[in-house]
Amino acid sequence: MQKEVERPRNIRTGLIAMFALRRMLDGPVYGYSLAAEISEKTGESWSPGPGTIYPALHHLVEKNYAKTRTEEGRRVYYITRQGKAKLESFRRKMARSRGRFQDAGRLWMEIMDDSELREFIVHRLKTDIKLFSLITEGRLGHLSVKERKLLTKEVATELKNLIPYRGE
Repeated sequence: MQKEVERPRNIRTGLIAMFALRRMLDGPVYGYSLAAEISEKTGESWSPGPGTIYPALHHLVEKNYAKTRTEEGRRVYYITRQGKAKLESFRRKMARSRGRFQDAGRLWMEIMDDSELREFIVHRLKTDIKLFSLITEGRLGHLSVKERKLLTKEVATELKNLIPYRGE
């Protein structure tokens, strides 16, 4: 009887697994480099250790979403055809559920007191602006120059519509 493969233990492990699959589209990854990249991309606010990284990678191998090979003394992970399909399925699911995450954020805002809410909003805004800046500079993500220009134009339009000019 074949052992049933467990799902990742928690949301972070699942997120690492999907991020690993995305990175594997660009070439092989290994645990330490994946942890270092997550730490860098989160402004070092999250530095996952081996106890989080390797269960996520092992899960991908068990599900046949990735395969491993030893190269230069280290285990590297490659995406499989099934892994590409899983990543695409995950992307579609996330695109459909985008609004639900925003709605959950609204609940958190209702729980916070005034000073916490102010700090939360300012921190979130700074984080989003930094992310936007990295994307439009071509240092994050994989958007073409044309897509980055289109994104910049859309964001500028939204800001103009949201923040009316109050000049006198």
